[in-house]
Amino acid sequence: MEEQNLEGRLSVSLVHHRFKNVFGFGHFNKLQSACFHKIYDSDDNVVISAPTGSGKSCCLELGMIRVLEKYYGKKQEQGKHKIIYIAPVKALVQEKYNEWKQKFSSLGINVGELTGDTHQVTAETLEPFDIILTTPEKYDSLSRKWRDDSCLKFVKSTELILIDEVHLLNEERGAVLEAIVSRIKSISSIQNHSSRIIALSATIPNIEDVATWLDVSQSNVLVFGDEYRPSKLELRSIGFTNDKKNYFAFEKMLDKKLFDIIKSESHEKPTLVFCSSRNSTMKSAQQIVNDSNSCKTNYFITSNEQKERLTAKSKNVEDQQLREMIVFGVAFHSAQLSSNDRNIVESLFSNRELSVICTTSTLSQGLNTPAYLVIIKGTKIYQSGTGYKEYPSMNVLQMIGRAGRAGFEEAGLALILTESNMAETYQNLANNNYVIESTLHKYIFEHLNAEICLQSVRDLTESTYWLKSTFLYARLQKNPEYYGLTTSEDLEKKVEEILEKRITELGDNQIINIDGTLIKPTPLGQVMSRLYIQYKTMLLLLSSIGSKMNEKKILQLACTAEEFAEYAIRQGEKGVLISLNQNEKIKYPLKKKIEMAREKVFVLVQSVLGSITIESVSLRQQSVTLRSPLSRILSCLFEIAKNLGFGVTCRNAFKMARKVQVGSWN
Repeated sequence: MEEQNLEGRLSVSLVHHRFKNVFGFGHFNKLQSACFHKIYDSDDNVVISAPTGSGKSCCLELGMIRVLEKYYGKKQEQGKHKIIYIAPVKALVQEKYNEWKQKFSSLGINVGELTGDTHQVTAETLEPFDIILTTPEKYDSLSRKWRDDSCLKFVKSTELILIDEVHLLNEERGAVLEAIVSRIKSISSIQNHSSRIIALSATIPNIEDVATWLDVSQSNVLVFGDEYRPSKLELRSIGFTNDKKNYFAFEKMLDKKLFDIIKSESHEKPTLVFCSSRNSTMKSAQQIVNDSNSCKTNYFITSNEQKERLTAKSKNVEDQQLREMIVFGVAFHSAQLSSNDRNIVESLFSNRELSVICTTSTLSQGLNTPAYLVIIKGTKIYQSGTGYKEYPSMNVLQMIGRAGRAGFEEAGLALILTESNMAETYQNLANNNYVIESTLHKYIFEHLNAEICLQSVRDLTESTYWLKSTFLYARLQKNPEYYGLTTSEDLEKKVEEILEKRITELGDNQIINIDGTLIKPTPLGQVMSRLYIQYKTMLLLLSSIGSKMNEKKILQLACTAEEFAEYAIRQGEKGVLISLNQNEKIKYPLKKKIEMAREKVFVLVQSVLGSITIESVSLRQQSVTLRSPLSRILSCLFEIAKNLGFGVTCRNAFKMARKVQVGSWN
């Protein structure tokens, strides 16, 4: 008989005794108890849809323990039964890595991390690990080599795949997750080896489509409503008039509302303010500090001891503006801060030394920084080339979910500050009436080419089989209009026509070779797949490469790649970039204005190669992250030049790639 308490909750004692300490409690909550047997006593695929903060992440650990307890203590089995955890953002991967390393390392279980910060990782280097945490992009890159002996061994040793935040399929990066799950299904079919999948999702109405895609039976689609959220969440959408029809001015007006809202609604409890950009986080935080300091006593500092602790901690902060701000009980936070600064801010907030954090949406995805009050300051985000756009619904819900977390607050309040005409829309968002769609159709060339290179797709028929294994196909059946089709069209016939056009285009651009009905990869297509190059970038490189390009022209061309579109110049960066460009150590200074992402990247990479100190923490962080894609693009240029017999360009591209890899002109 199962051991239960008066509320019918299952006891942790049901788990193998060696793993009980993984959980920091004696009984599972209602949701975990309801999922227990489906997860712990079965090897079937499962998808769980539940509100943020309901405790569903614990179900991943139950699935892990089911695998681990079979081989616990058998040294010869270590690393041979792998668990792969996939999350959409690096911040969530790192948070789970730190948590699970602490929980499982003491049991002799090896936990490894595979993200953008871990370079040159191969299947061999991952061999000792039992649990591997990664992003979709990194797993995609690794699994594209699955036919190699070492990688095939890695894939066949994978027993469990955990997918967190699967509802983020509707974001641009969701296409990669679709591609890798479909590849996993293809490998399972070819190798007669299946890996169990457990996926977690926020509450969405079309969770059945996700289940269909993941091959989850109806009985294993576990859906939980708001009643399973342990802390009550109140949501209010507040509309403000945008008189000037200028969103920048509208956000500035909202900044001046924040302090009074926090005073009246926070009850002196922790507050998160979500802003649309890093620059906005700093301005909002500064405005709150200024308004707080205008009071007789600082509203957020309640004792001399708190002031002293904040002052002491601030001395370890690298960012000057953040360092000056922390002593007033307010901070800003974004992915562009150094990891040291982010950790200090998160720690101080968790310990309630800081009262307010103004942050970008990065903090909404998985980091354990709960608050009583969440304020979404404006619902639009600036996108280079298209202007201000409303946040995706999933992003808004992710931010809302940070309010009132189990074990921290019994209740939470989320306030959405938006334009008057959008207030009702966001109020209705609480009813969970949004449907997630696929984004794979936007990146079909990259992922189709990858499967052709893997020989999983060798003709049009097999390309159709591949597409039918995707979430895109599940949604095409339900909502063809969203993807530009009509309900009256024969879906299968239309899908074949679309794929045939894409295959023909890949052939015309020498990415693949079409021989009658057979499709084969070309050397260029294999380079594109192996080096993880975007299709638009590949076309750019092929059309722009010359036979005798010098170092400068090669670097300039590489910096125009599509991969750097996200490096648009932010407010406050132009002055720093101009100053860097004028430094005598810049080998190829720009003679024109610095206005585009390509010019920013061109200056930043030269700053790194010339060992120039970049004072801006944000730009310094970006100069680090851009080196990996730039190195890949330069390597791609080398391969293209070699393929075309362009000896001079080939040599110079090789040298330039090496310089970027080592971070020096020498």
